Amino acid sequence: MRKQANPNDEYRVKPVKKIELSEKHLKLRIVIFIISAAAAMFFIIFGIVQCSNVDSGFAQISSNFNLYDRDFTLMYNLGTKDNPNDDHKNVISLYDQALSHAYPLFDSGVDYDGINNMKYINDHPNTDIVVSPTLYKAFKQVEGYDTRILYQAPIHSLYLSMFLQNDDDSEYQYDPRNPEVLDWIQSYLVYTNDDTKIHINLKENNTVELFVSKDYLEFAKDNGAPFIDFTYLTNAFLIDIIADTLITNGYTRGYISSCDGYFRSLSGLDSYTYSIGDKIEKGYLNACQMEIQSGIRGVCYRAYDLYPHARKRYYILSDGTVRSLYIDEATGISMNSCQTMMFYSPNETIVDIVLKTNKYYINTIIDEEGINSLSNSIKTIYVTNYKVYYNDDITLKNLFDNGEIKYEGVKIS
Repeated sequence: MRKQANPNDEYRVKPVKKIELSEKHLKLRIVIFIISAAAAMFFIIFGIVQCSNVDSGFAQISSNFNLYDRDFTLMYNLGTKDNPNDDHKNVISLYDQALSHAYPLFDSGVDYDGINNMKYINDHPNTDIVVSPTLYKAFKQVEGYDTRILYQAPIHSLYLSMFLQNDDDSEYQYDPRNPEVLDWIQSYLVYTNDDTKIHINLKENNTVELFVSKDYLEFAKDNGAPFIDFTYLTNAFLIDIIADTLITNGYTRGYISSCDGYFRSLSGLDSYTYSIGDKIEKGYLNACQMEIQSGIRGVCYRAYDLYPHARKRYYILSDGTVRSLYIDEATGISMNSCQTMMFYSPNETIVDIVLKTNKYYINTIIDEEGINSLSNSIKTIYVTNYKVYYNDDITLKNLFDNGEIKYEGVKIS
């Protein structure tokens, strides 16, 4: 179980006065009581049945673990083949199963009883630890790429603190435009980007060791930040796990997305409409829409927070400069090549798509040649200067045009 405080005992039942009952008309009272109890039971059962009934068609599915699913939207087409109530119950059960298994594993900030998760690994460097096959597989997947994202956790923690600030003066104490902060970032990069200072050893039988050098341990001992974290890859892993759990159990008529831009259409869904946004001076708008086909999965990188009610993932300075978790590994500086850039594929996992494409978004320019080199397996859409560029055989729908602002679709090859 997750370690957490007990809820406040806020609501208490008021004392009830003791009342003497008359024995007159006792039989009548008993009959009335039985009738009343039967009526009450009828309405309770009727209410339960009514509440459990769901209509056929698309419905948003909520997990019973509402802390775990706060980043996700799962939509499912209930009752196209089976009873919608059965679909609803079973999809919730599978959703719960996937989240309750995977979410604690990737949590680098909270201990869970009996689970060797990211927090446990961070707290026990230079120790052999047996982990879940799910977590072991995640380490293995990231290991296959030339990236140090796993070890950038201290810098990502700095940015997460930055996002909580309400004004530029407060934000300055966490921002690399502050020379002291930049020095702090650069001093960390000496360790985070050096494989001899920190790395994950993957051993047999789902055993891992977080190796941290003595000098890095000494340097980091007063900081409190984790050594490793999957950071913005976490929700990509979770969506893939949730989707695979549903598909394996025969539930394929839906799609799932996250507030940080990941999306996946399950294999039995014909298509659904996806809105592609753009940031403008006074907020953001939907530049156009596209049809996401069956089995498509991907990422939509954004330089703006589309879901302000969710955990904050951005800070935008008064001059329009965007700070996000998309940081350059060499410098620790957040950057984006445009406001919106989407990559998607019918074959790759979301995690693989991100690890193959993040360098095109975390950039100061749009690398059109590099983006097009992906086109055999991964397709692209990006938005800049009121133009929507795409390299897939699709038709963009509902291009925004209000007389003042007009978007144009541009096919690239």
